[in-house]
Amino acid sequence: MKKKIKKAIRNYFRKLYYIFPERWRPNLLAWAIKIHPSWFKNHPKVLNKKIYYGDGILLLNIDIYKYKPVLKSYKLAIHCHIFYIDLISEFIDHLSKIPFRFDLFVSVPDKDSQQRCQIYMSKLKNAYEIKIKIVPNRGRDLAPMFAEFGQQLKQYDYLVHLHSKKSIYNKGVTDGWRSYLFNSMFGSAANIQKIYSLLIENNNLGIIYPQIYHRLPYFACTWLANKSQGQKLLTRMQLPMINGYFNYPVGSMFWAKTNALMPLFDLNLKWEDFPEERGQTDGTLAHALERLLGIIPPLTGYNSVIIQDLKYPAWSSFRIDTQYLTRDIQFYKSRINKEKVKVVAFDIFDTLLVRPLLNPDHTKKIISQYLDDEYRMIFKKYRVVAETQARSSKGKDVSLNEIYVQFKNLSQLTDNQVQQIQKIEERVELASVSPRYNVIELMQFAKNIGKKIILISDMFLSREIVERMLSQHGITEWHNLYLSSETGVRKDTGELYKYMLNKEDITGREVVMIGDNERSDIQLPTDEFGIKCIHILRAADLACALPDYFKIIKSDLNQDNINNELTIGLLVRKNLNNIYGYNNSSEKFKLFSSNPYQLGYNVLGPVVSAFCQWLIEQAQTDHINELYFLAREGKLVKQIYDLWSSPQKNTPQSHYLQVSRRCVTVPAINSFEDIIDIAEKNYYENSIQNYLIERFGLSLDAERWKKIYQKNLWDKDKKLIIKQKQIDHIKPLLQYLQTDILNLAQTEKLPLMTYLKTSGLFSSKNSAVVDVGYSGTIQQALNKLSIQPIHGYYFATIIPNIEGRTKDIKIKGCYVNNLANLYPDSQIFARSFELEKLLSADDTQIIKYSINDDMLKGEFKNLYDRELATRPIRNALQQGAIDFAKDAVTLRKNLYFDFKPSLFIADSLYKDFCLTLRIKKNKVLENLILDDDYCGRGLVS
Repeated sequence: MKKKIKKAIRNYFRKLYYIFPERWRPNLLAWAIKIHPSWFKNHPKVLNKKIYYGDGILLLNIDIYKYKPVLKSYKLAIHCHIFYIDLISEFIDHLSKIPFRFDLFVSVPDKDSQQRCQIYMSKLKNAYEIKIKIVPNRGRDLAPMFAEFGQQLKQYDYLVHLHSKKSIYNKGVTDGWRSYLFNSMFGSAANIQKIYSLLIENNNLGIIYPQIYHRLPYFACTWLANKSQGQKLLTRMQLPMINGYFNYPVGSMFWAKTNALMPLFDLNLKWEDFPEERGQTDGTLAHALERLLGIIPPLTGYNSVIIQDLKYPAWSSFRIDTQYLTRDIQFYKSRINKEKVKVVAFDIFDTLLVRPLLNPDHTKKIISQYLDDEYRMIFKKYRVVAETQARSSKGKDVSLNEIYVQFKNLSQLTDNQVQQIQKIEERVELASVSPRYNVIELMQFAKNIGKKIILISDMFLSREIVERMLSQHGITEWHNLYLSSETGVRKDTGELYKYMLNKEDITGREVVMIGDNERSDIQLPTDEFGIKCIHILRAADLACALPDYFKIIKSDLNQDNINNELTIGLLVRKNLNNIYGYNNSSEKFKLFSSNPYQLGYNVLGPVVSAFCQWLIEQAQTDHINELYFLAREGKLVKQIYDLWSSPQKNTPQSHYLQVSRRCVTVPAINSFEDIIDIAEKNYYENSIQNYLIERFGLSLDAERWKKIYQKNLWDKDKKLIIKQKQIDHIKPLLQYLQTDILNLAQTEKLPLMTYLKTSGLFSSKNSAVVDVGYSGTIQQALNKLSIQPIHGYYFATIIPNIEGRTKDIKIKGCYVNNLANLYPDSQIFARSFELEKLLSADDTQIIKYSINDDMLKGEFKNLYDRELATRPIRNALQQGAIDFAKDAVTLRKNLYFDFKPSLFIADSLYKDFCLTLRIKKNKVLENLILDDDYCGRGLVS
């Protein structure tokens, strides 16, 4: 109940805010943020003060952080693992700058190191208690922290961890890494104070660590060889698995609240849990723990701060912006076009072929939708288990046929039933893929310069199915295909690479491998076979690294709702499958760009397509069989409706109704009350002459105006303004002109009625008009003229019913209904003017209908030059929206028969787009021009 009251209060103040003049609103907003900051925690005016990365991650320029010195004493422990004792002076240098008390825990490999540490560290003035222990050479720096000192460290409020990192295995590639981490975490007393005070002052902040070192590859921010270890540990902690890219302290140095890492301490890891040191570069328990240091705090409700590298700046915490988005076509060609390279190998799925799903495994969700309830339950229960058991039983990788043999054993279904389910899976898999054109272009380049083309994939589908997939997308010019389902060995174990190299009679150094999997396509073949590898990002992974996409792609609702996932997946597939050409600062990777086509595809397309599906469902519920889309915004909506509805059965017939407010409200006037109803709509400061023409079609000659001025019905040079239905100042004039207006209404009524009858609107018993919104002015006028009820469907409505008519006339809003947001903080009505601009058409506006020589004729307004100049922008914008609808139709037809563009995602996209407008203007909207003569504003941009 309390939540409902709070929501009602917020909605009331939101409406009140928009009543005030626009020039007052910035000051009102600033005042409101001060009075009630919790209401505005996600508002751009608040967010743009810091660089929020999402998911509780803040990439922070620590230099600009204003801090208060830490005066209160807290229990702070610092753990130093010093394996390389020659670096002891570096530790002393940084630890001596700490301006407050701490306890020191030191792990060393031998007696000599212990003695030297004792001598040096006893001189640290703020080190209160010092413990130095000799530890086994296991688990690198993290085994000593958890296995040796864990029970003591967990008693402290705050924890710092650092170690003598050298990374001698990589031949100097990461030189400077340790110094970068030390200086970021310590550096100076002021820097230390900033970090510590930040940690103390923010209750929900769990961990602080430096951004990944600039010489490390961005794909280090994944599990790599540590996924299975990470999965086991997360399962023990009863926490969900994290996939894809994630932030963590790469190099395992950090400041933290001890409670934020308590699940790791509570594992009570022992020394024997860690393998002996054998020069492992990855894949150990310590490497998994290093990643969990960053994963655990967000999973347990804590936020994280990443200290931004200012010397080598990157807005991506993973450094995708500086390492990946800067690539051009030559980056790839130069690595392929080398004399020593004989073979170019390509992964298939997510490399040459892509799916619209954010998670490829969710294909099984779509497969289950093709099954009836009984088989759906069986499929969900046994399909994944069957694959695991088939692989385990054979001791090798398996094909889909072998999986379904095991599935039959588990499910006890008949051969025929199992074959039918398998066929559905094969059909869905075939329909799910589309080509990744940039990669195909690279493949063609490699072939043209004489390289042998190999395709290699871990995949359970048969060779026949995979070859059909490739062929239907024009991928035919390759030499050999290696599949784990056929060979029984996999890439992710290295065995398929070994098999391929043996079959091709080549060494790894003669191969370039191109793929998306950071472990099986990059790390493993590089480390084990010396293959030169080029990583390309999955579009979904790139989306997660882009601030514009991150919030919407990470929504919990996407995990369980296939329509949400596919709606976003269409945008991701369209925008982010390129592997070059982004130029780092390009508009291409922005969700809300100033490219009109892209904005049409990413925002307008989903908003209108989802509305059209809602329209079909509402019309069917209400038994509406004819839909009349109102000019001019309705033109694009009708185009998309026709595209979307045409493959569906029993959908209402669509029509385009060429009317306007002026065109229908004047002929519907029967009384002075009707005149008042038209007159009291808001009117911005403009002339009285313009007002009478635009509202009533009334043009008076000079002699008539002279009489009006003489009767003191209006002052000659006075401008007219109407707000909040206050029209007392103009009522006498309207009463004086009442006869003129009523006569004009009668003159225009017959032509309009003729047009409406010709359109079929009056002959249908179950018809509805479709428009943007909001108060059903045209619908109300049409109902005055019609015997049959005419219903209305809108993007947003602000009234519950049509005034003066029975409640059986429906008026419904899709995103906002009767001023109530149907989706959280919807901006569809709050920022309705922007929506109208996006939906605007090139058509001229109808003024009225007339009959001359028995011919019905429409009189239209002329388009201004400024309006004509925006046609190319509007055409590109609308083409983008139409292309989204086409792709959605194709997806529904070929992949998922019940796909419905998500209203939730569409509303979220529009809301996020509007939030960006509060920070930065959008060029598309700035360039689009609307005429609003009806409300006195003239041309509005």
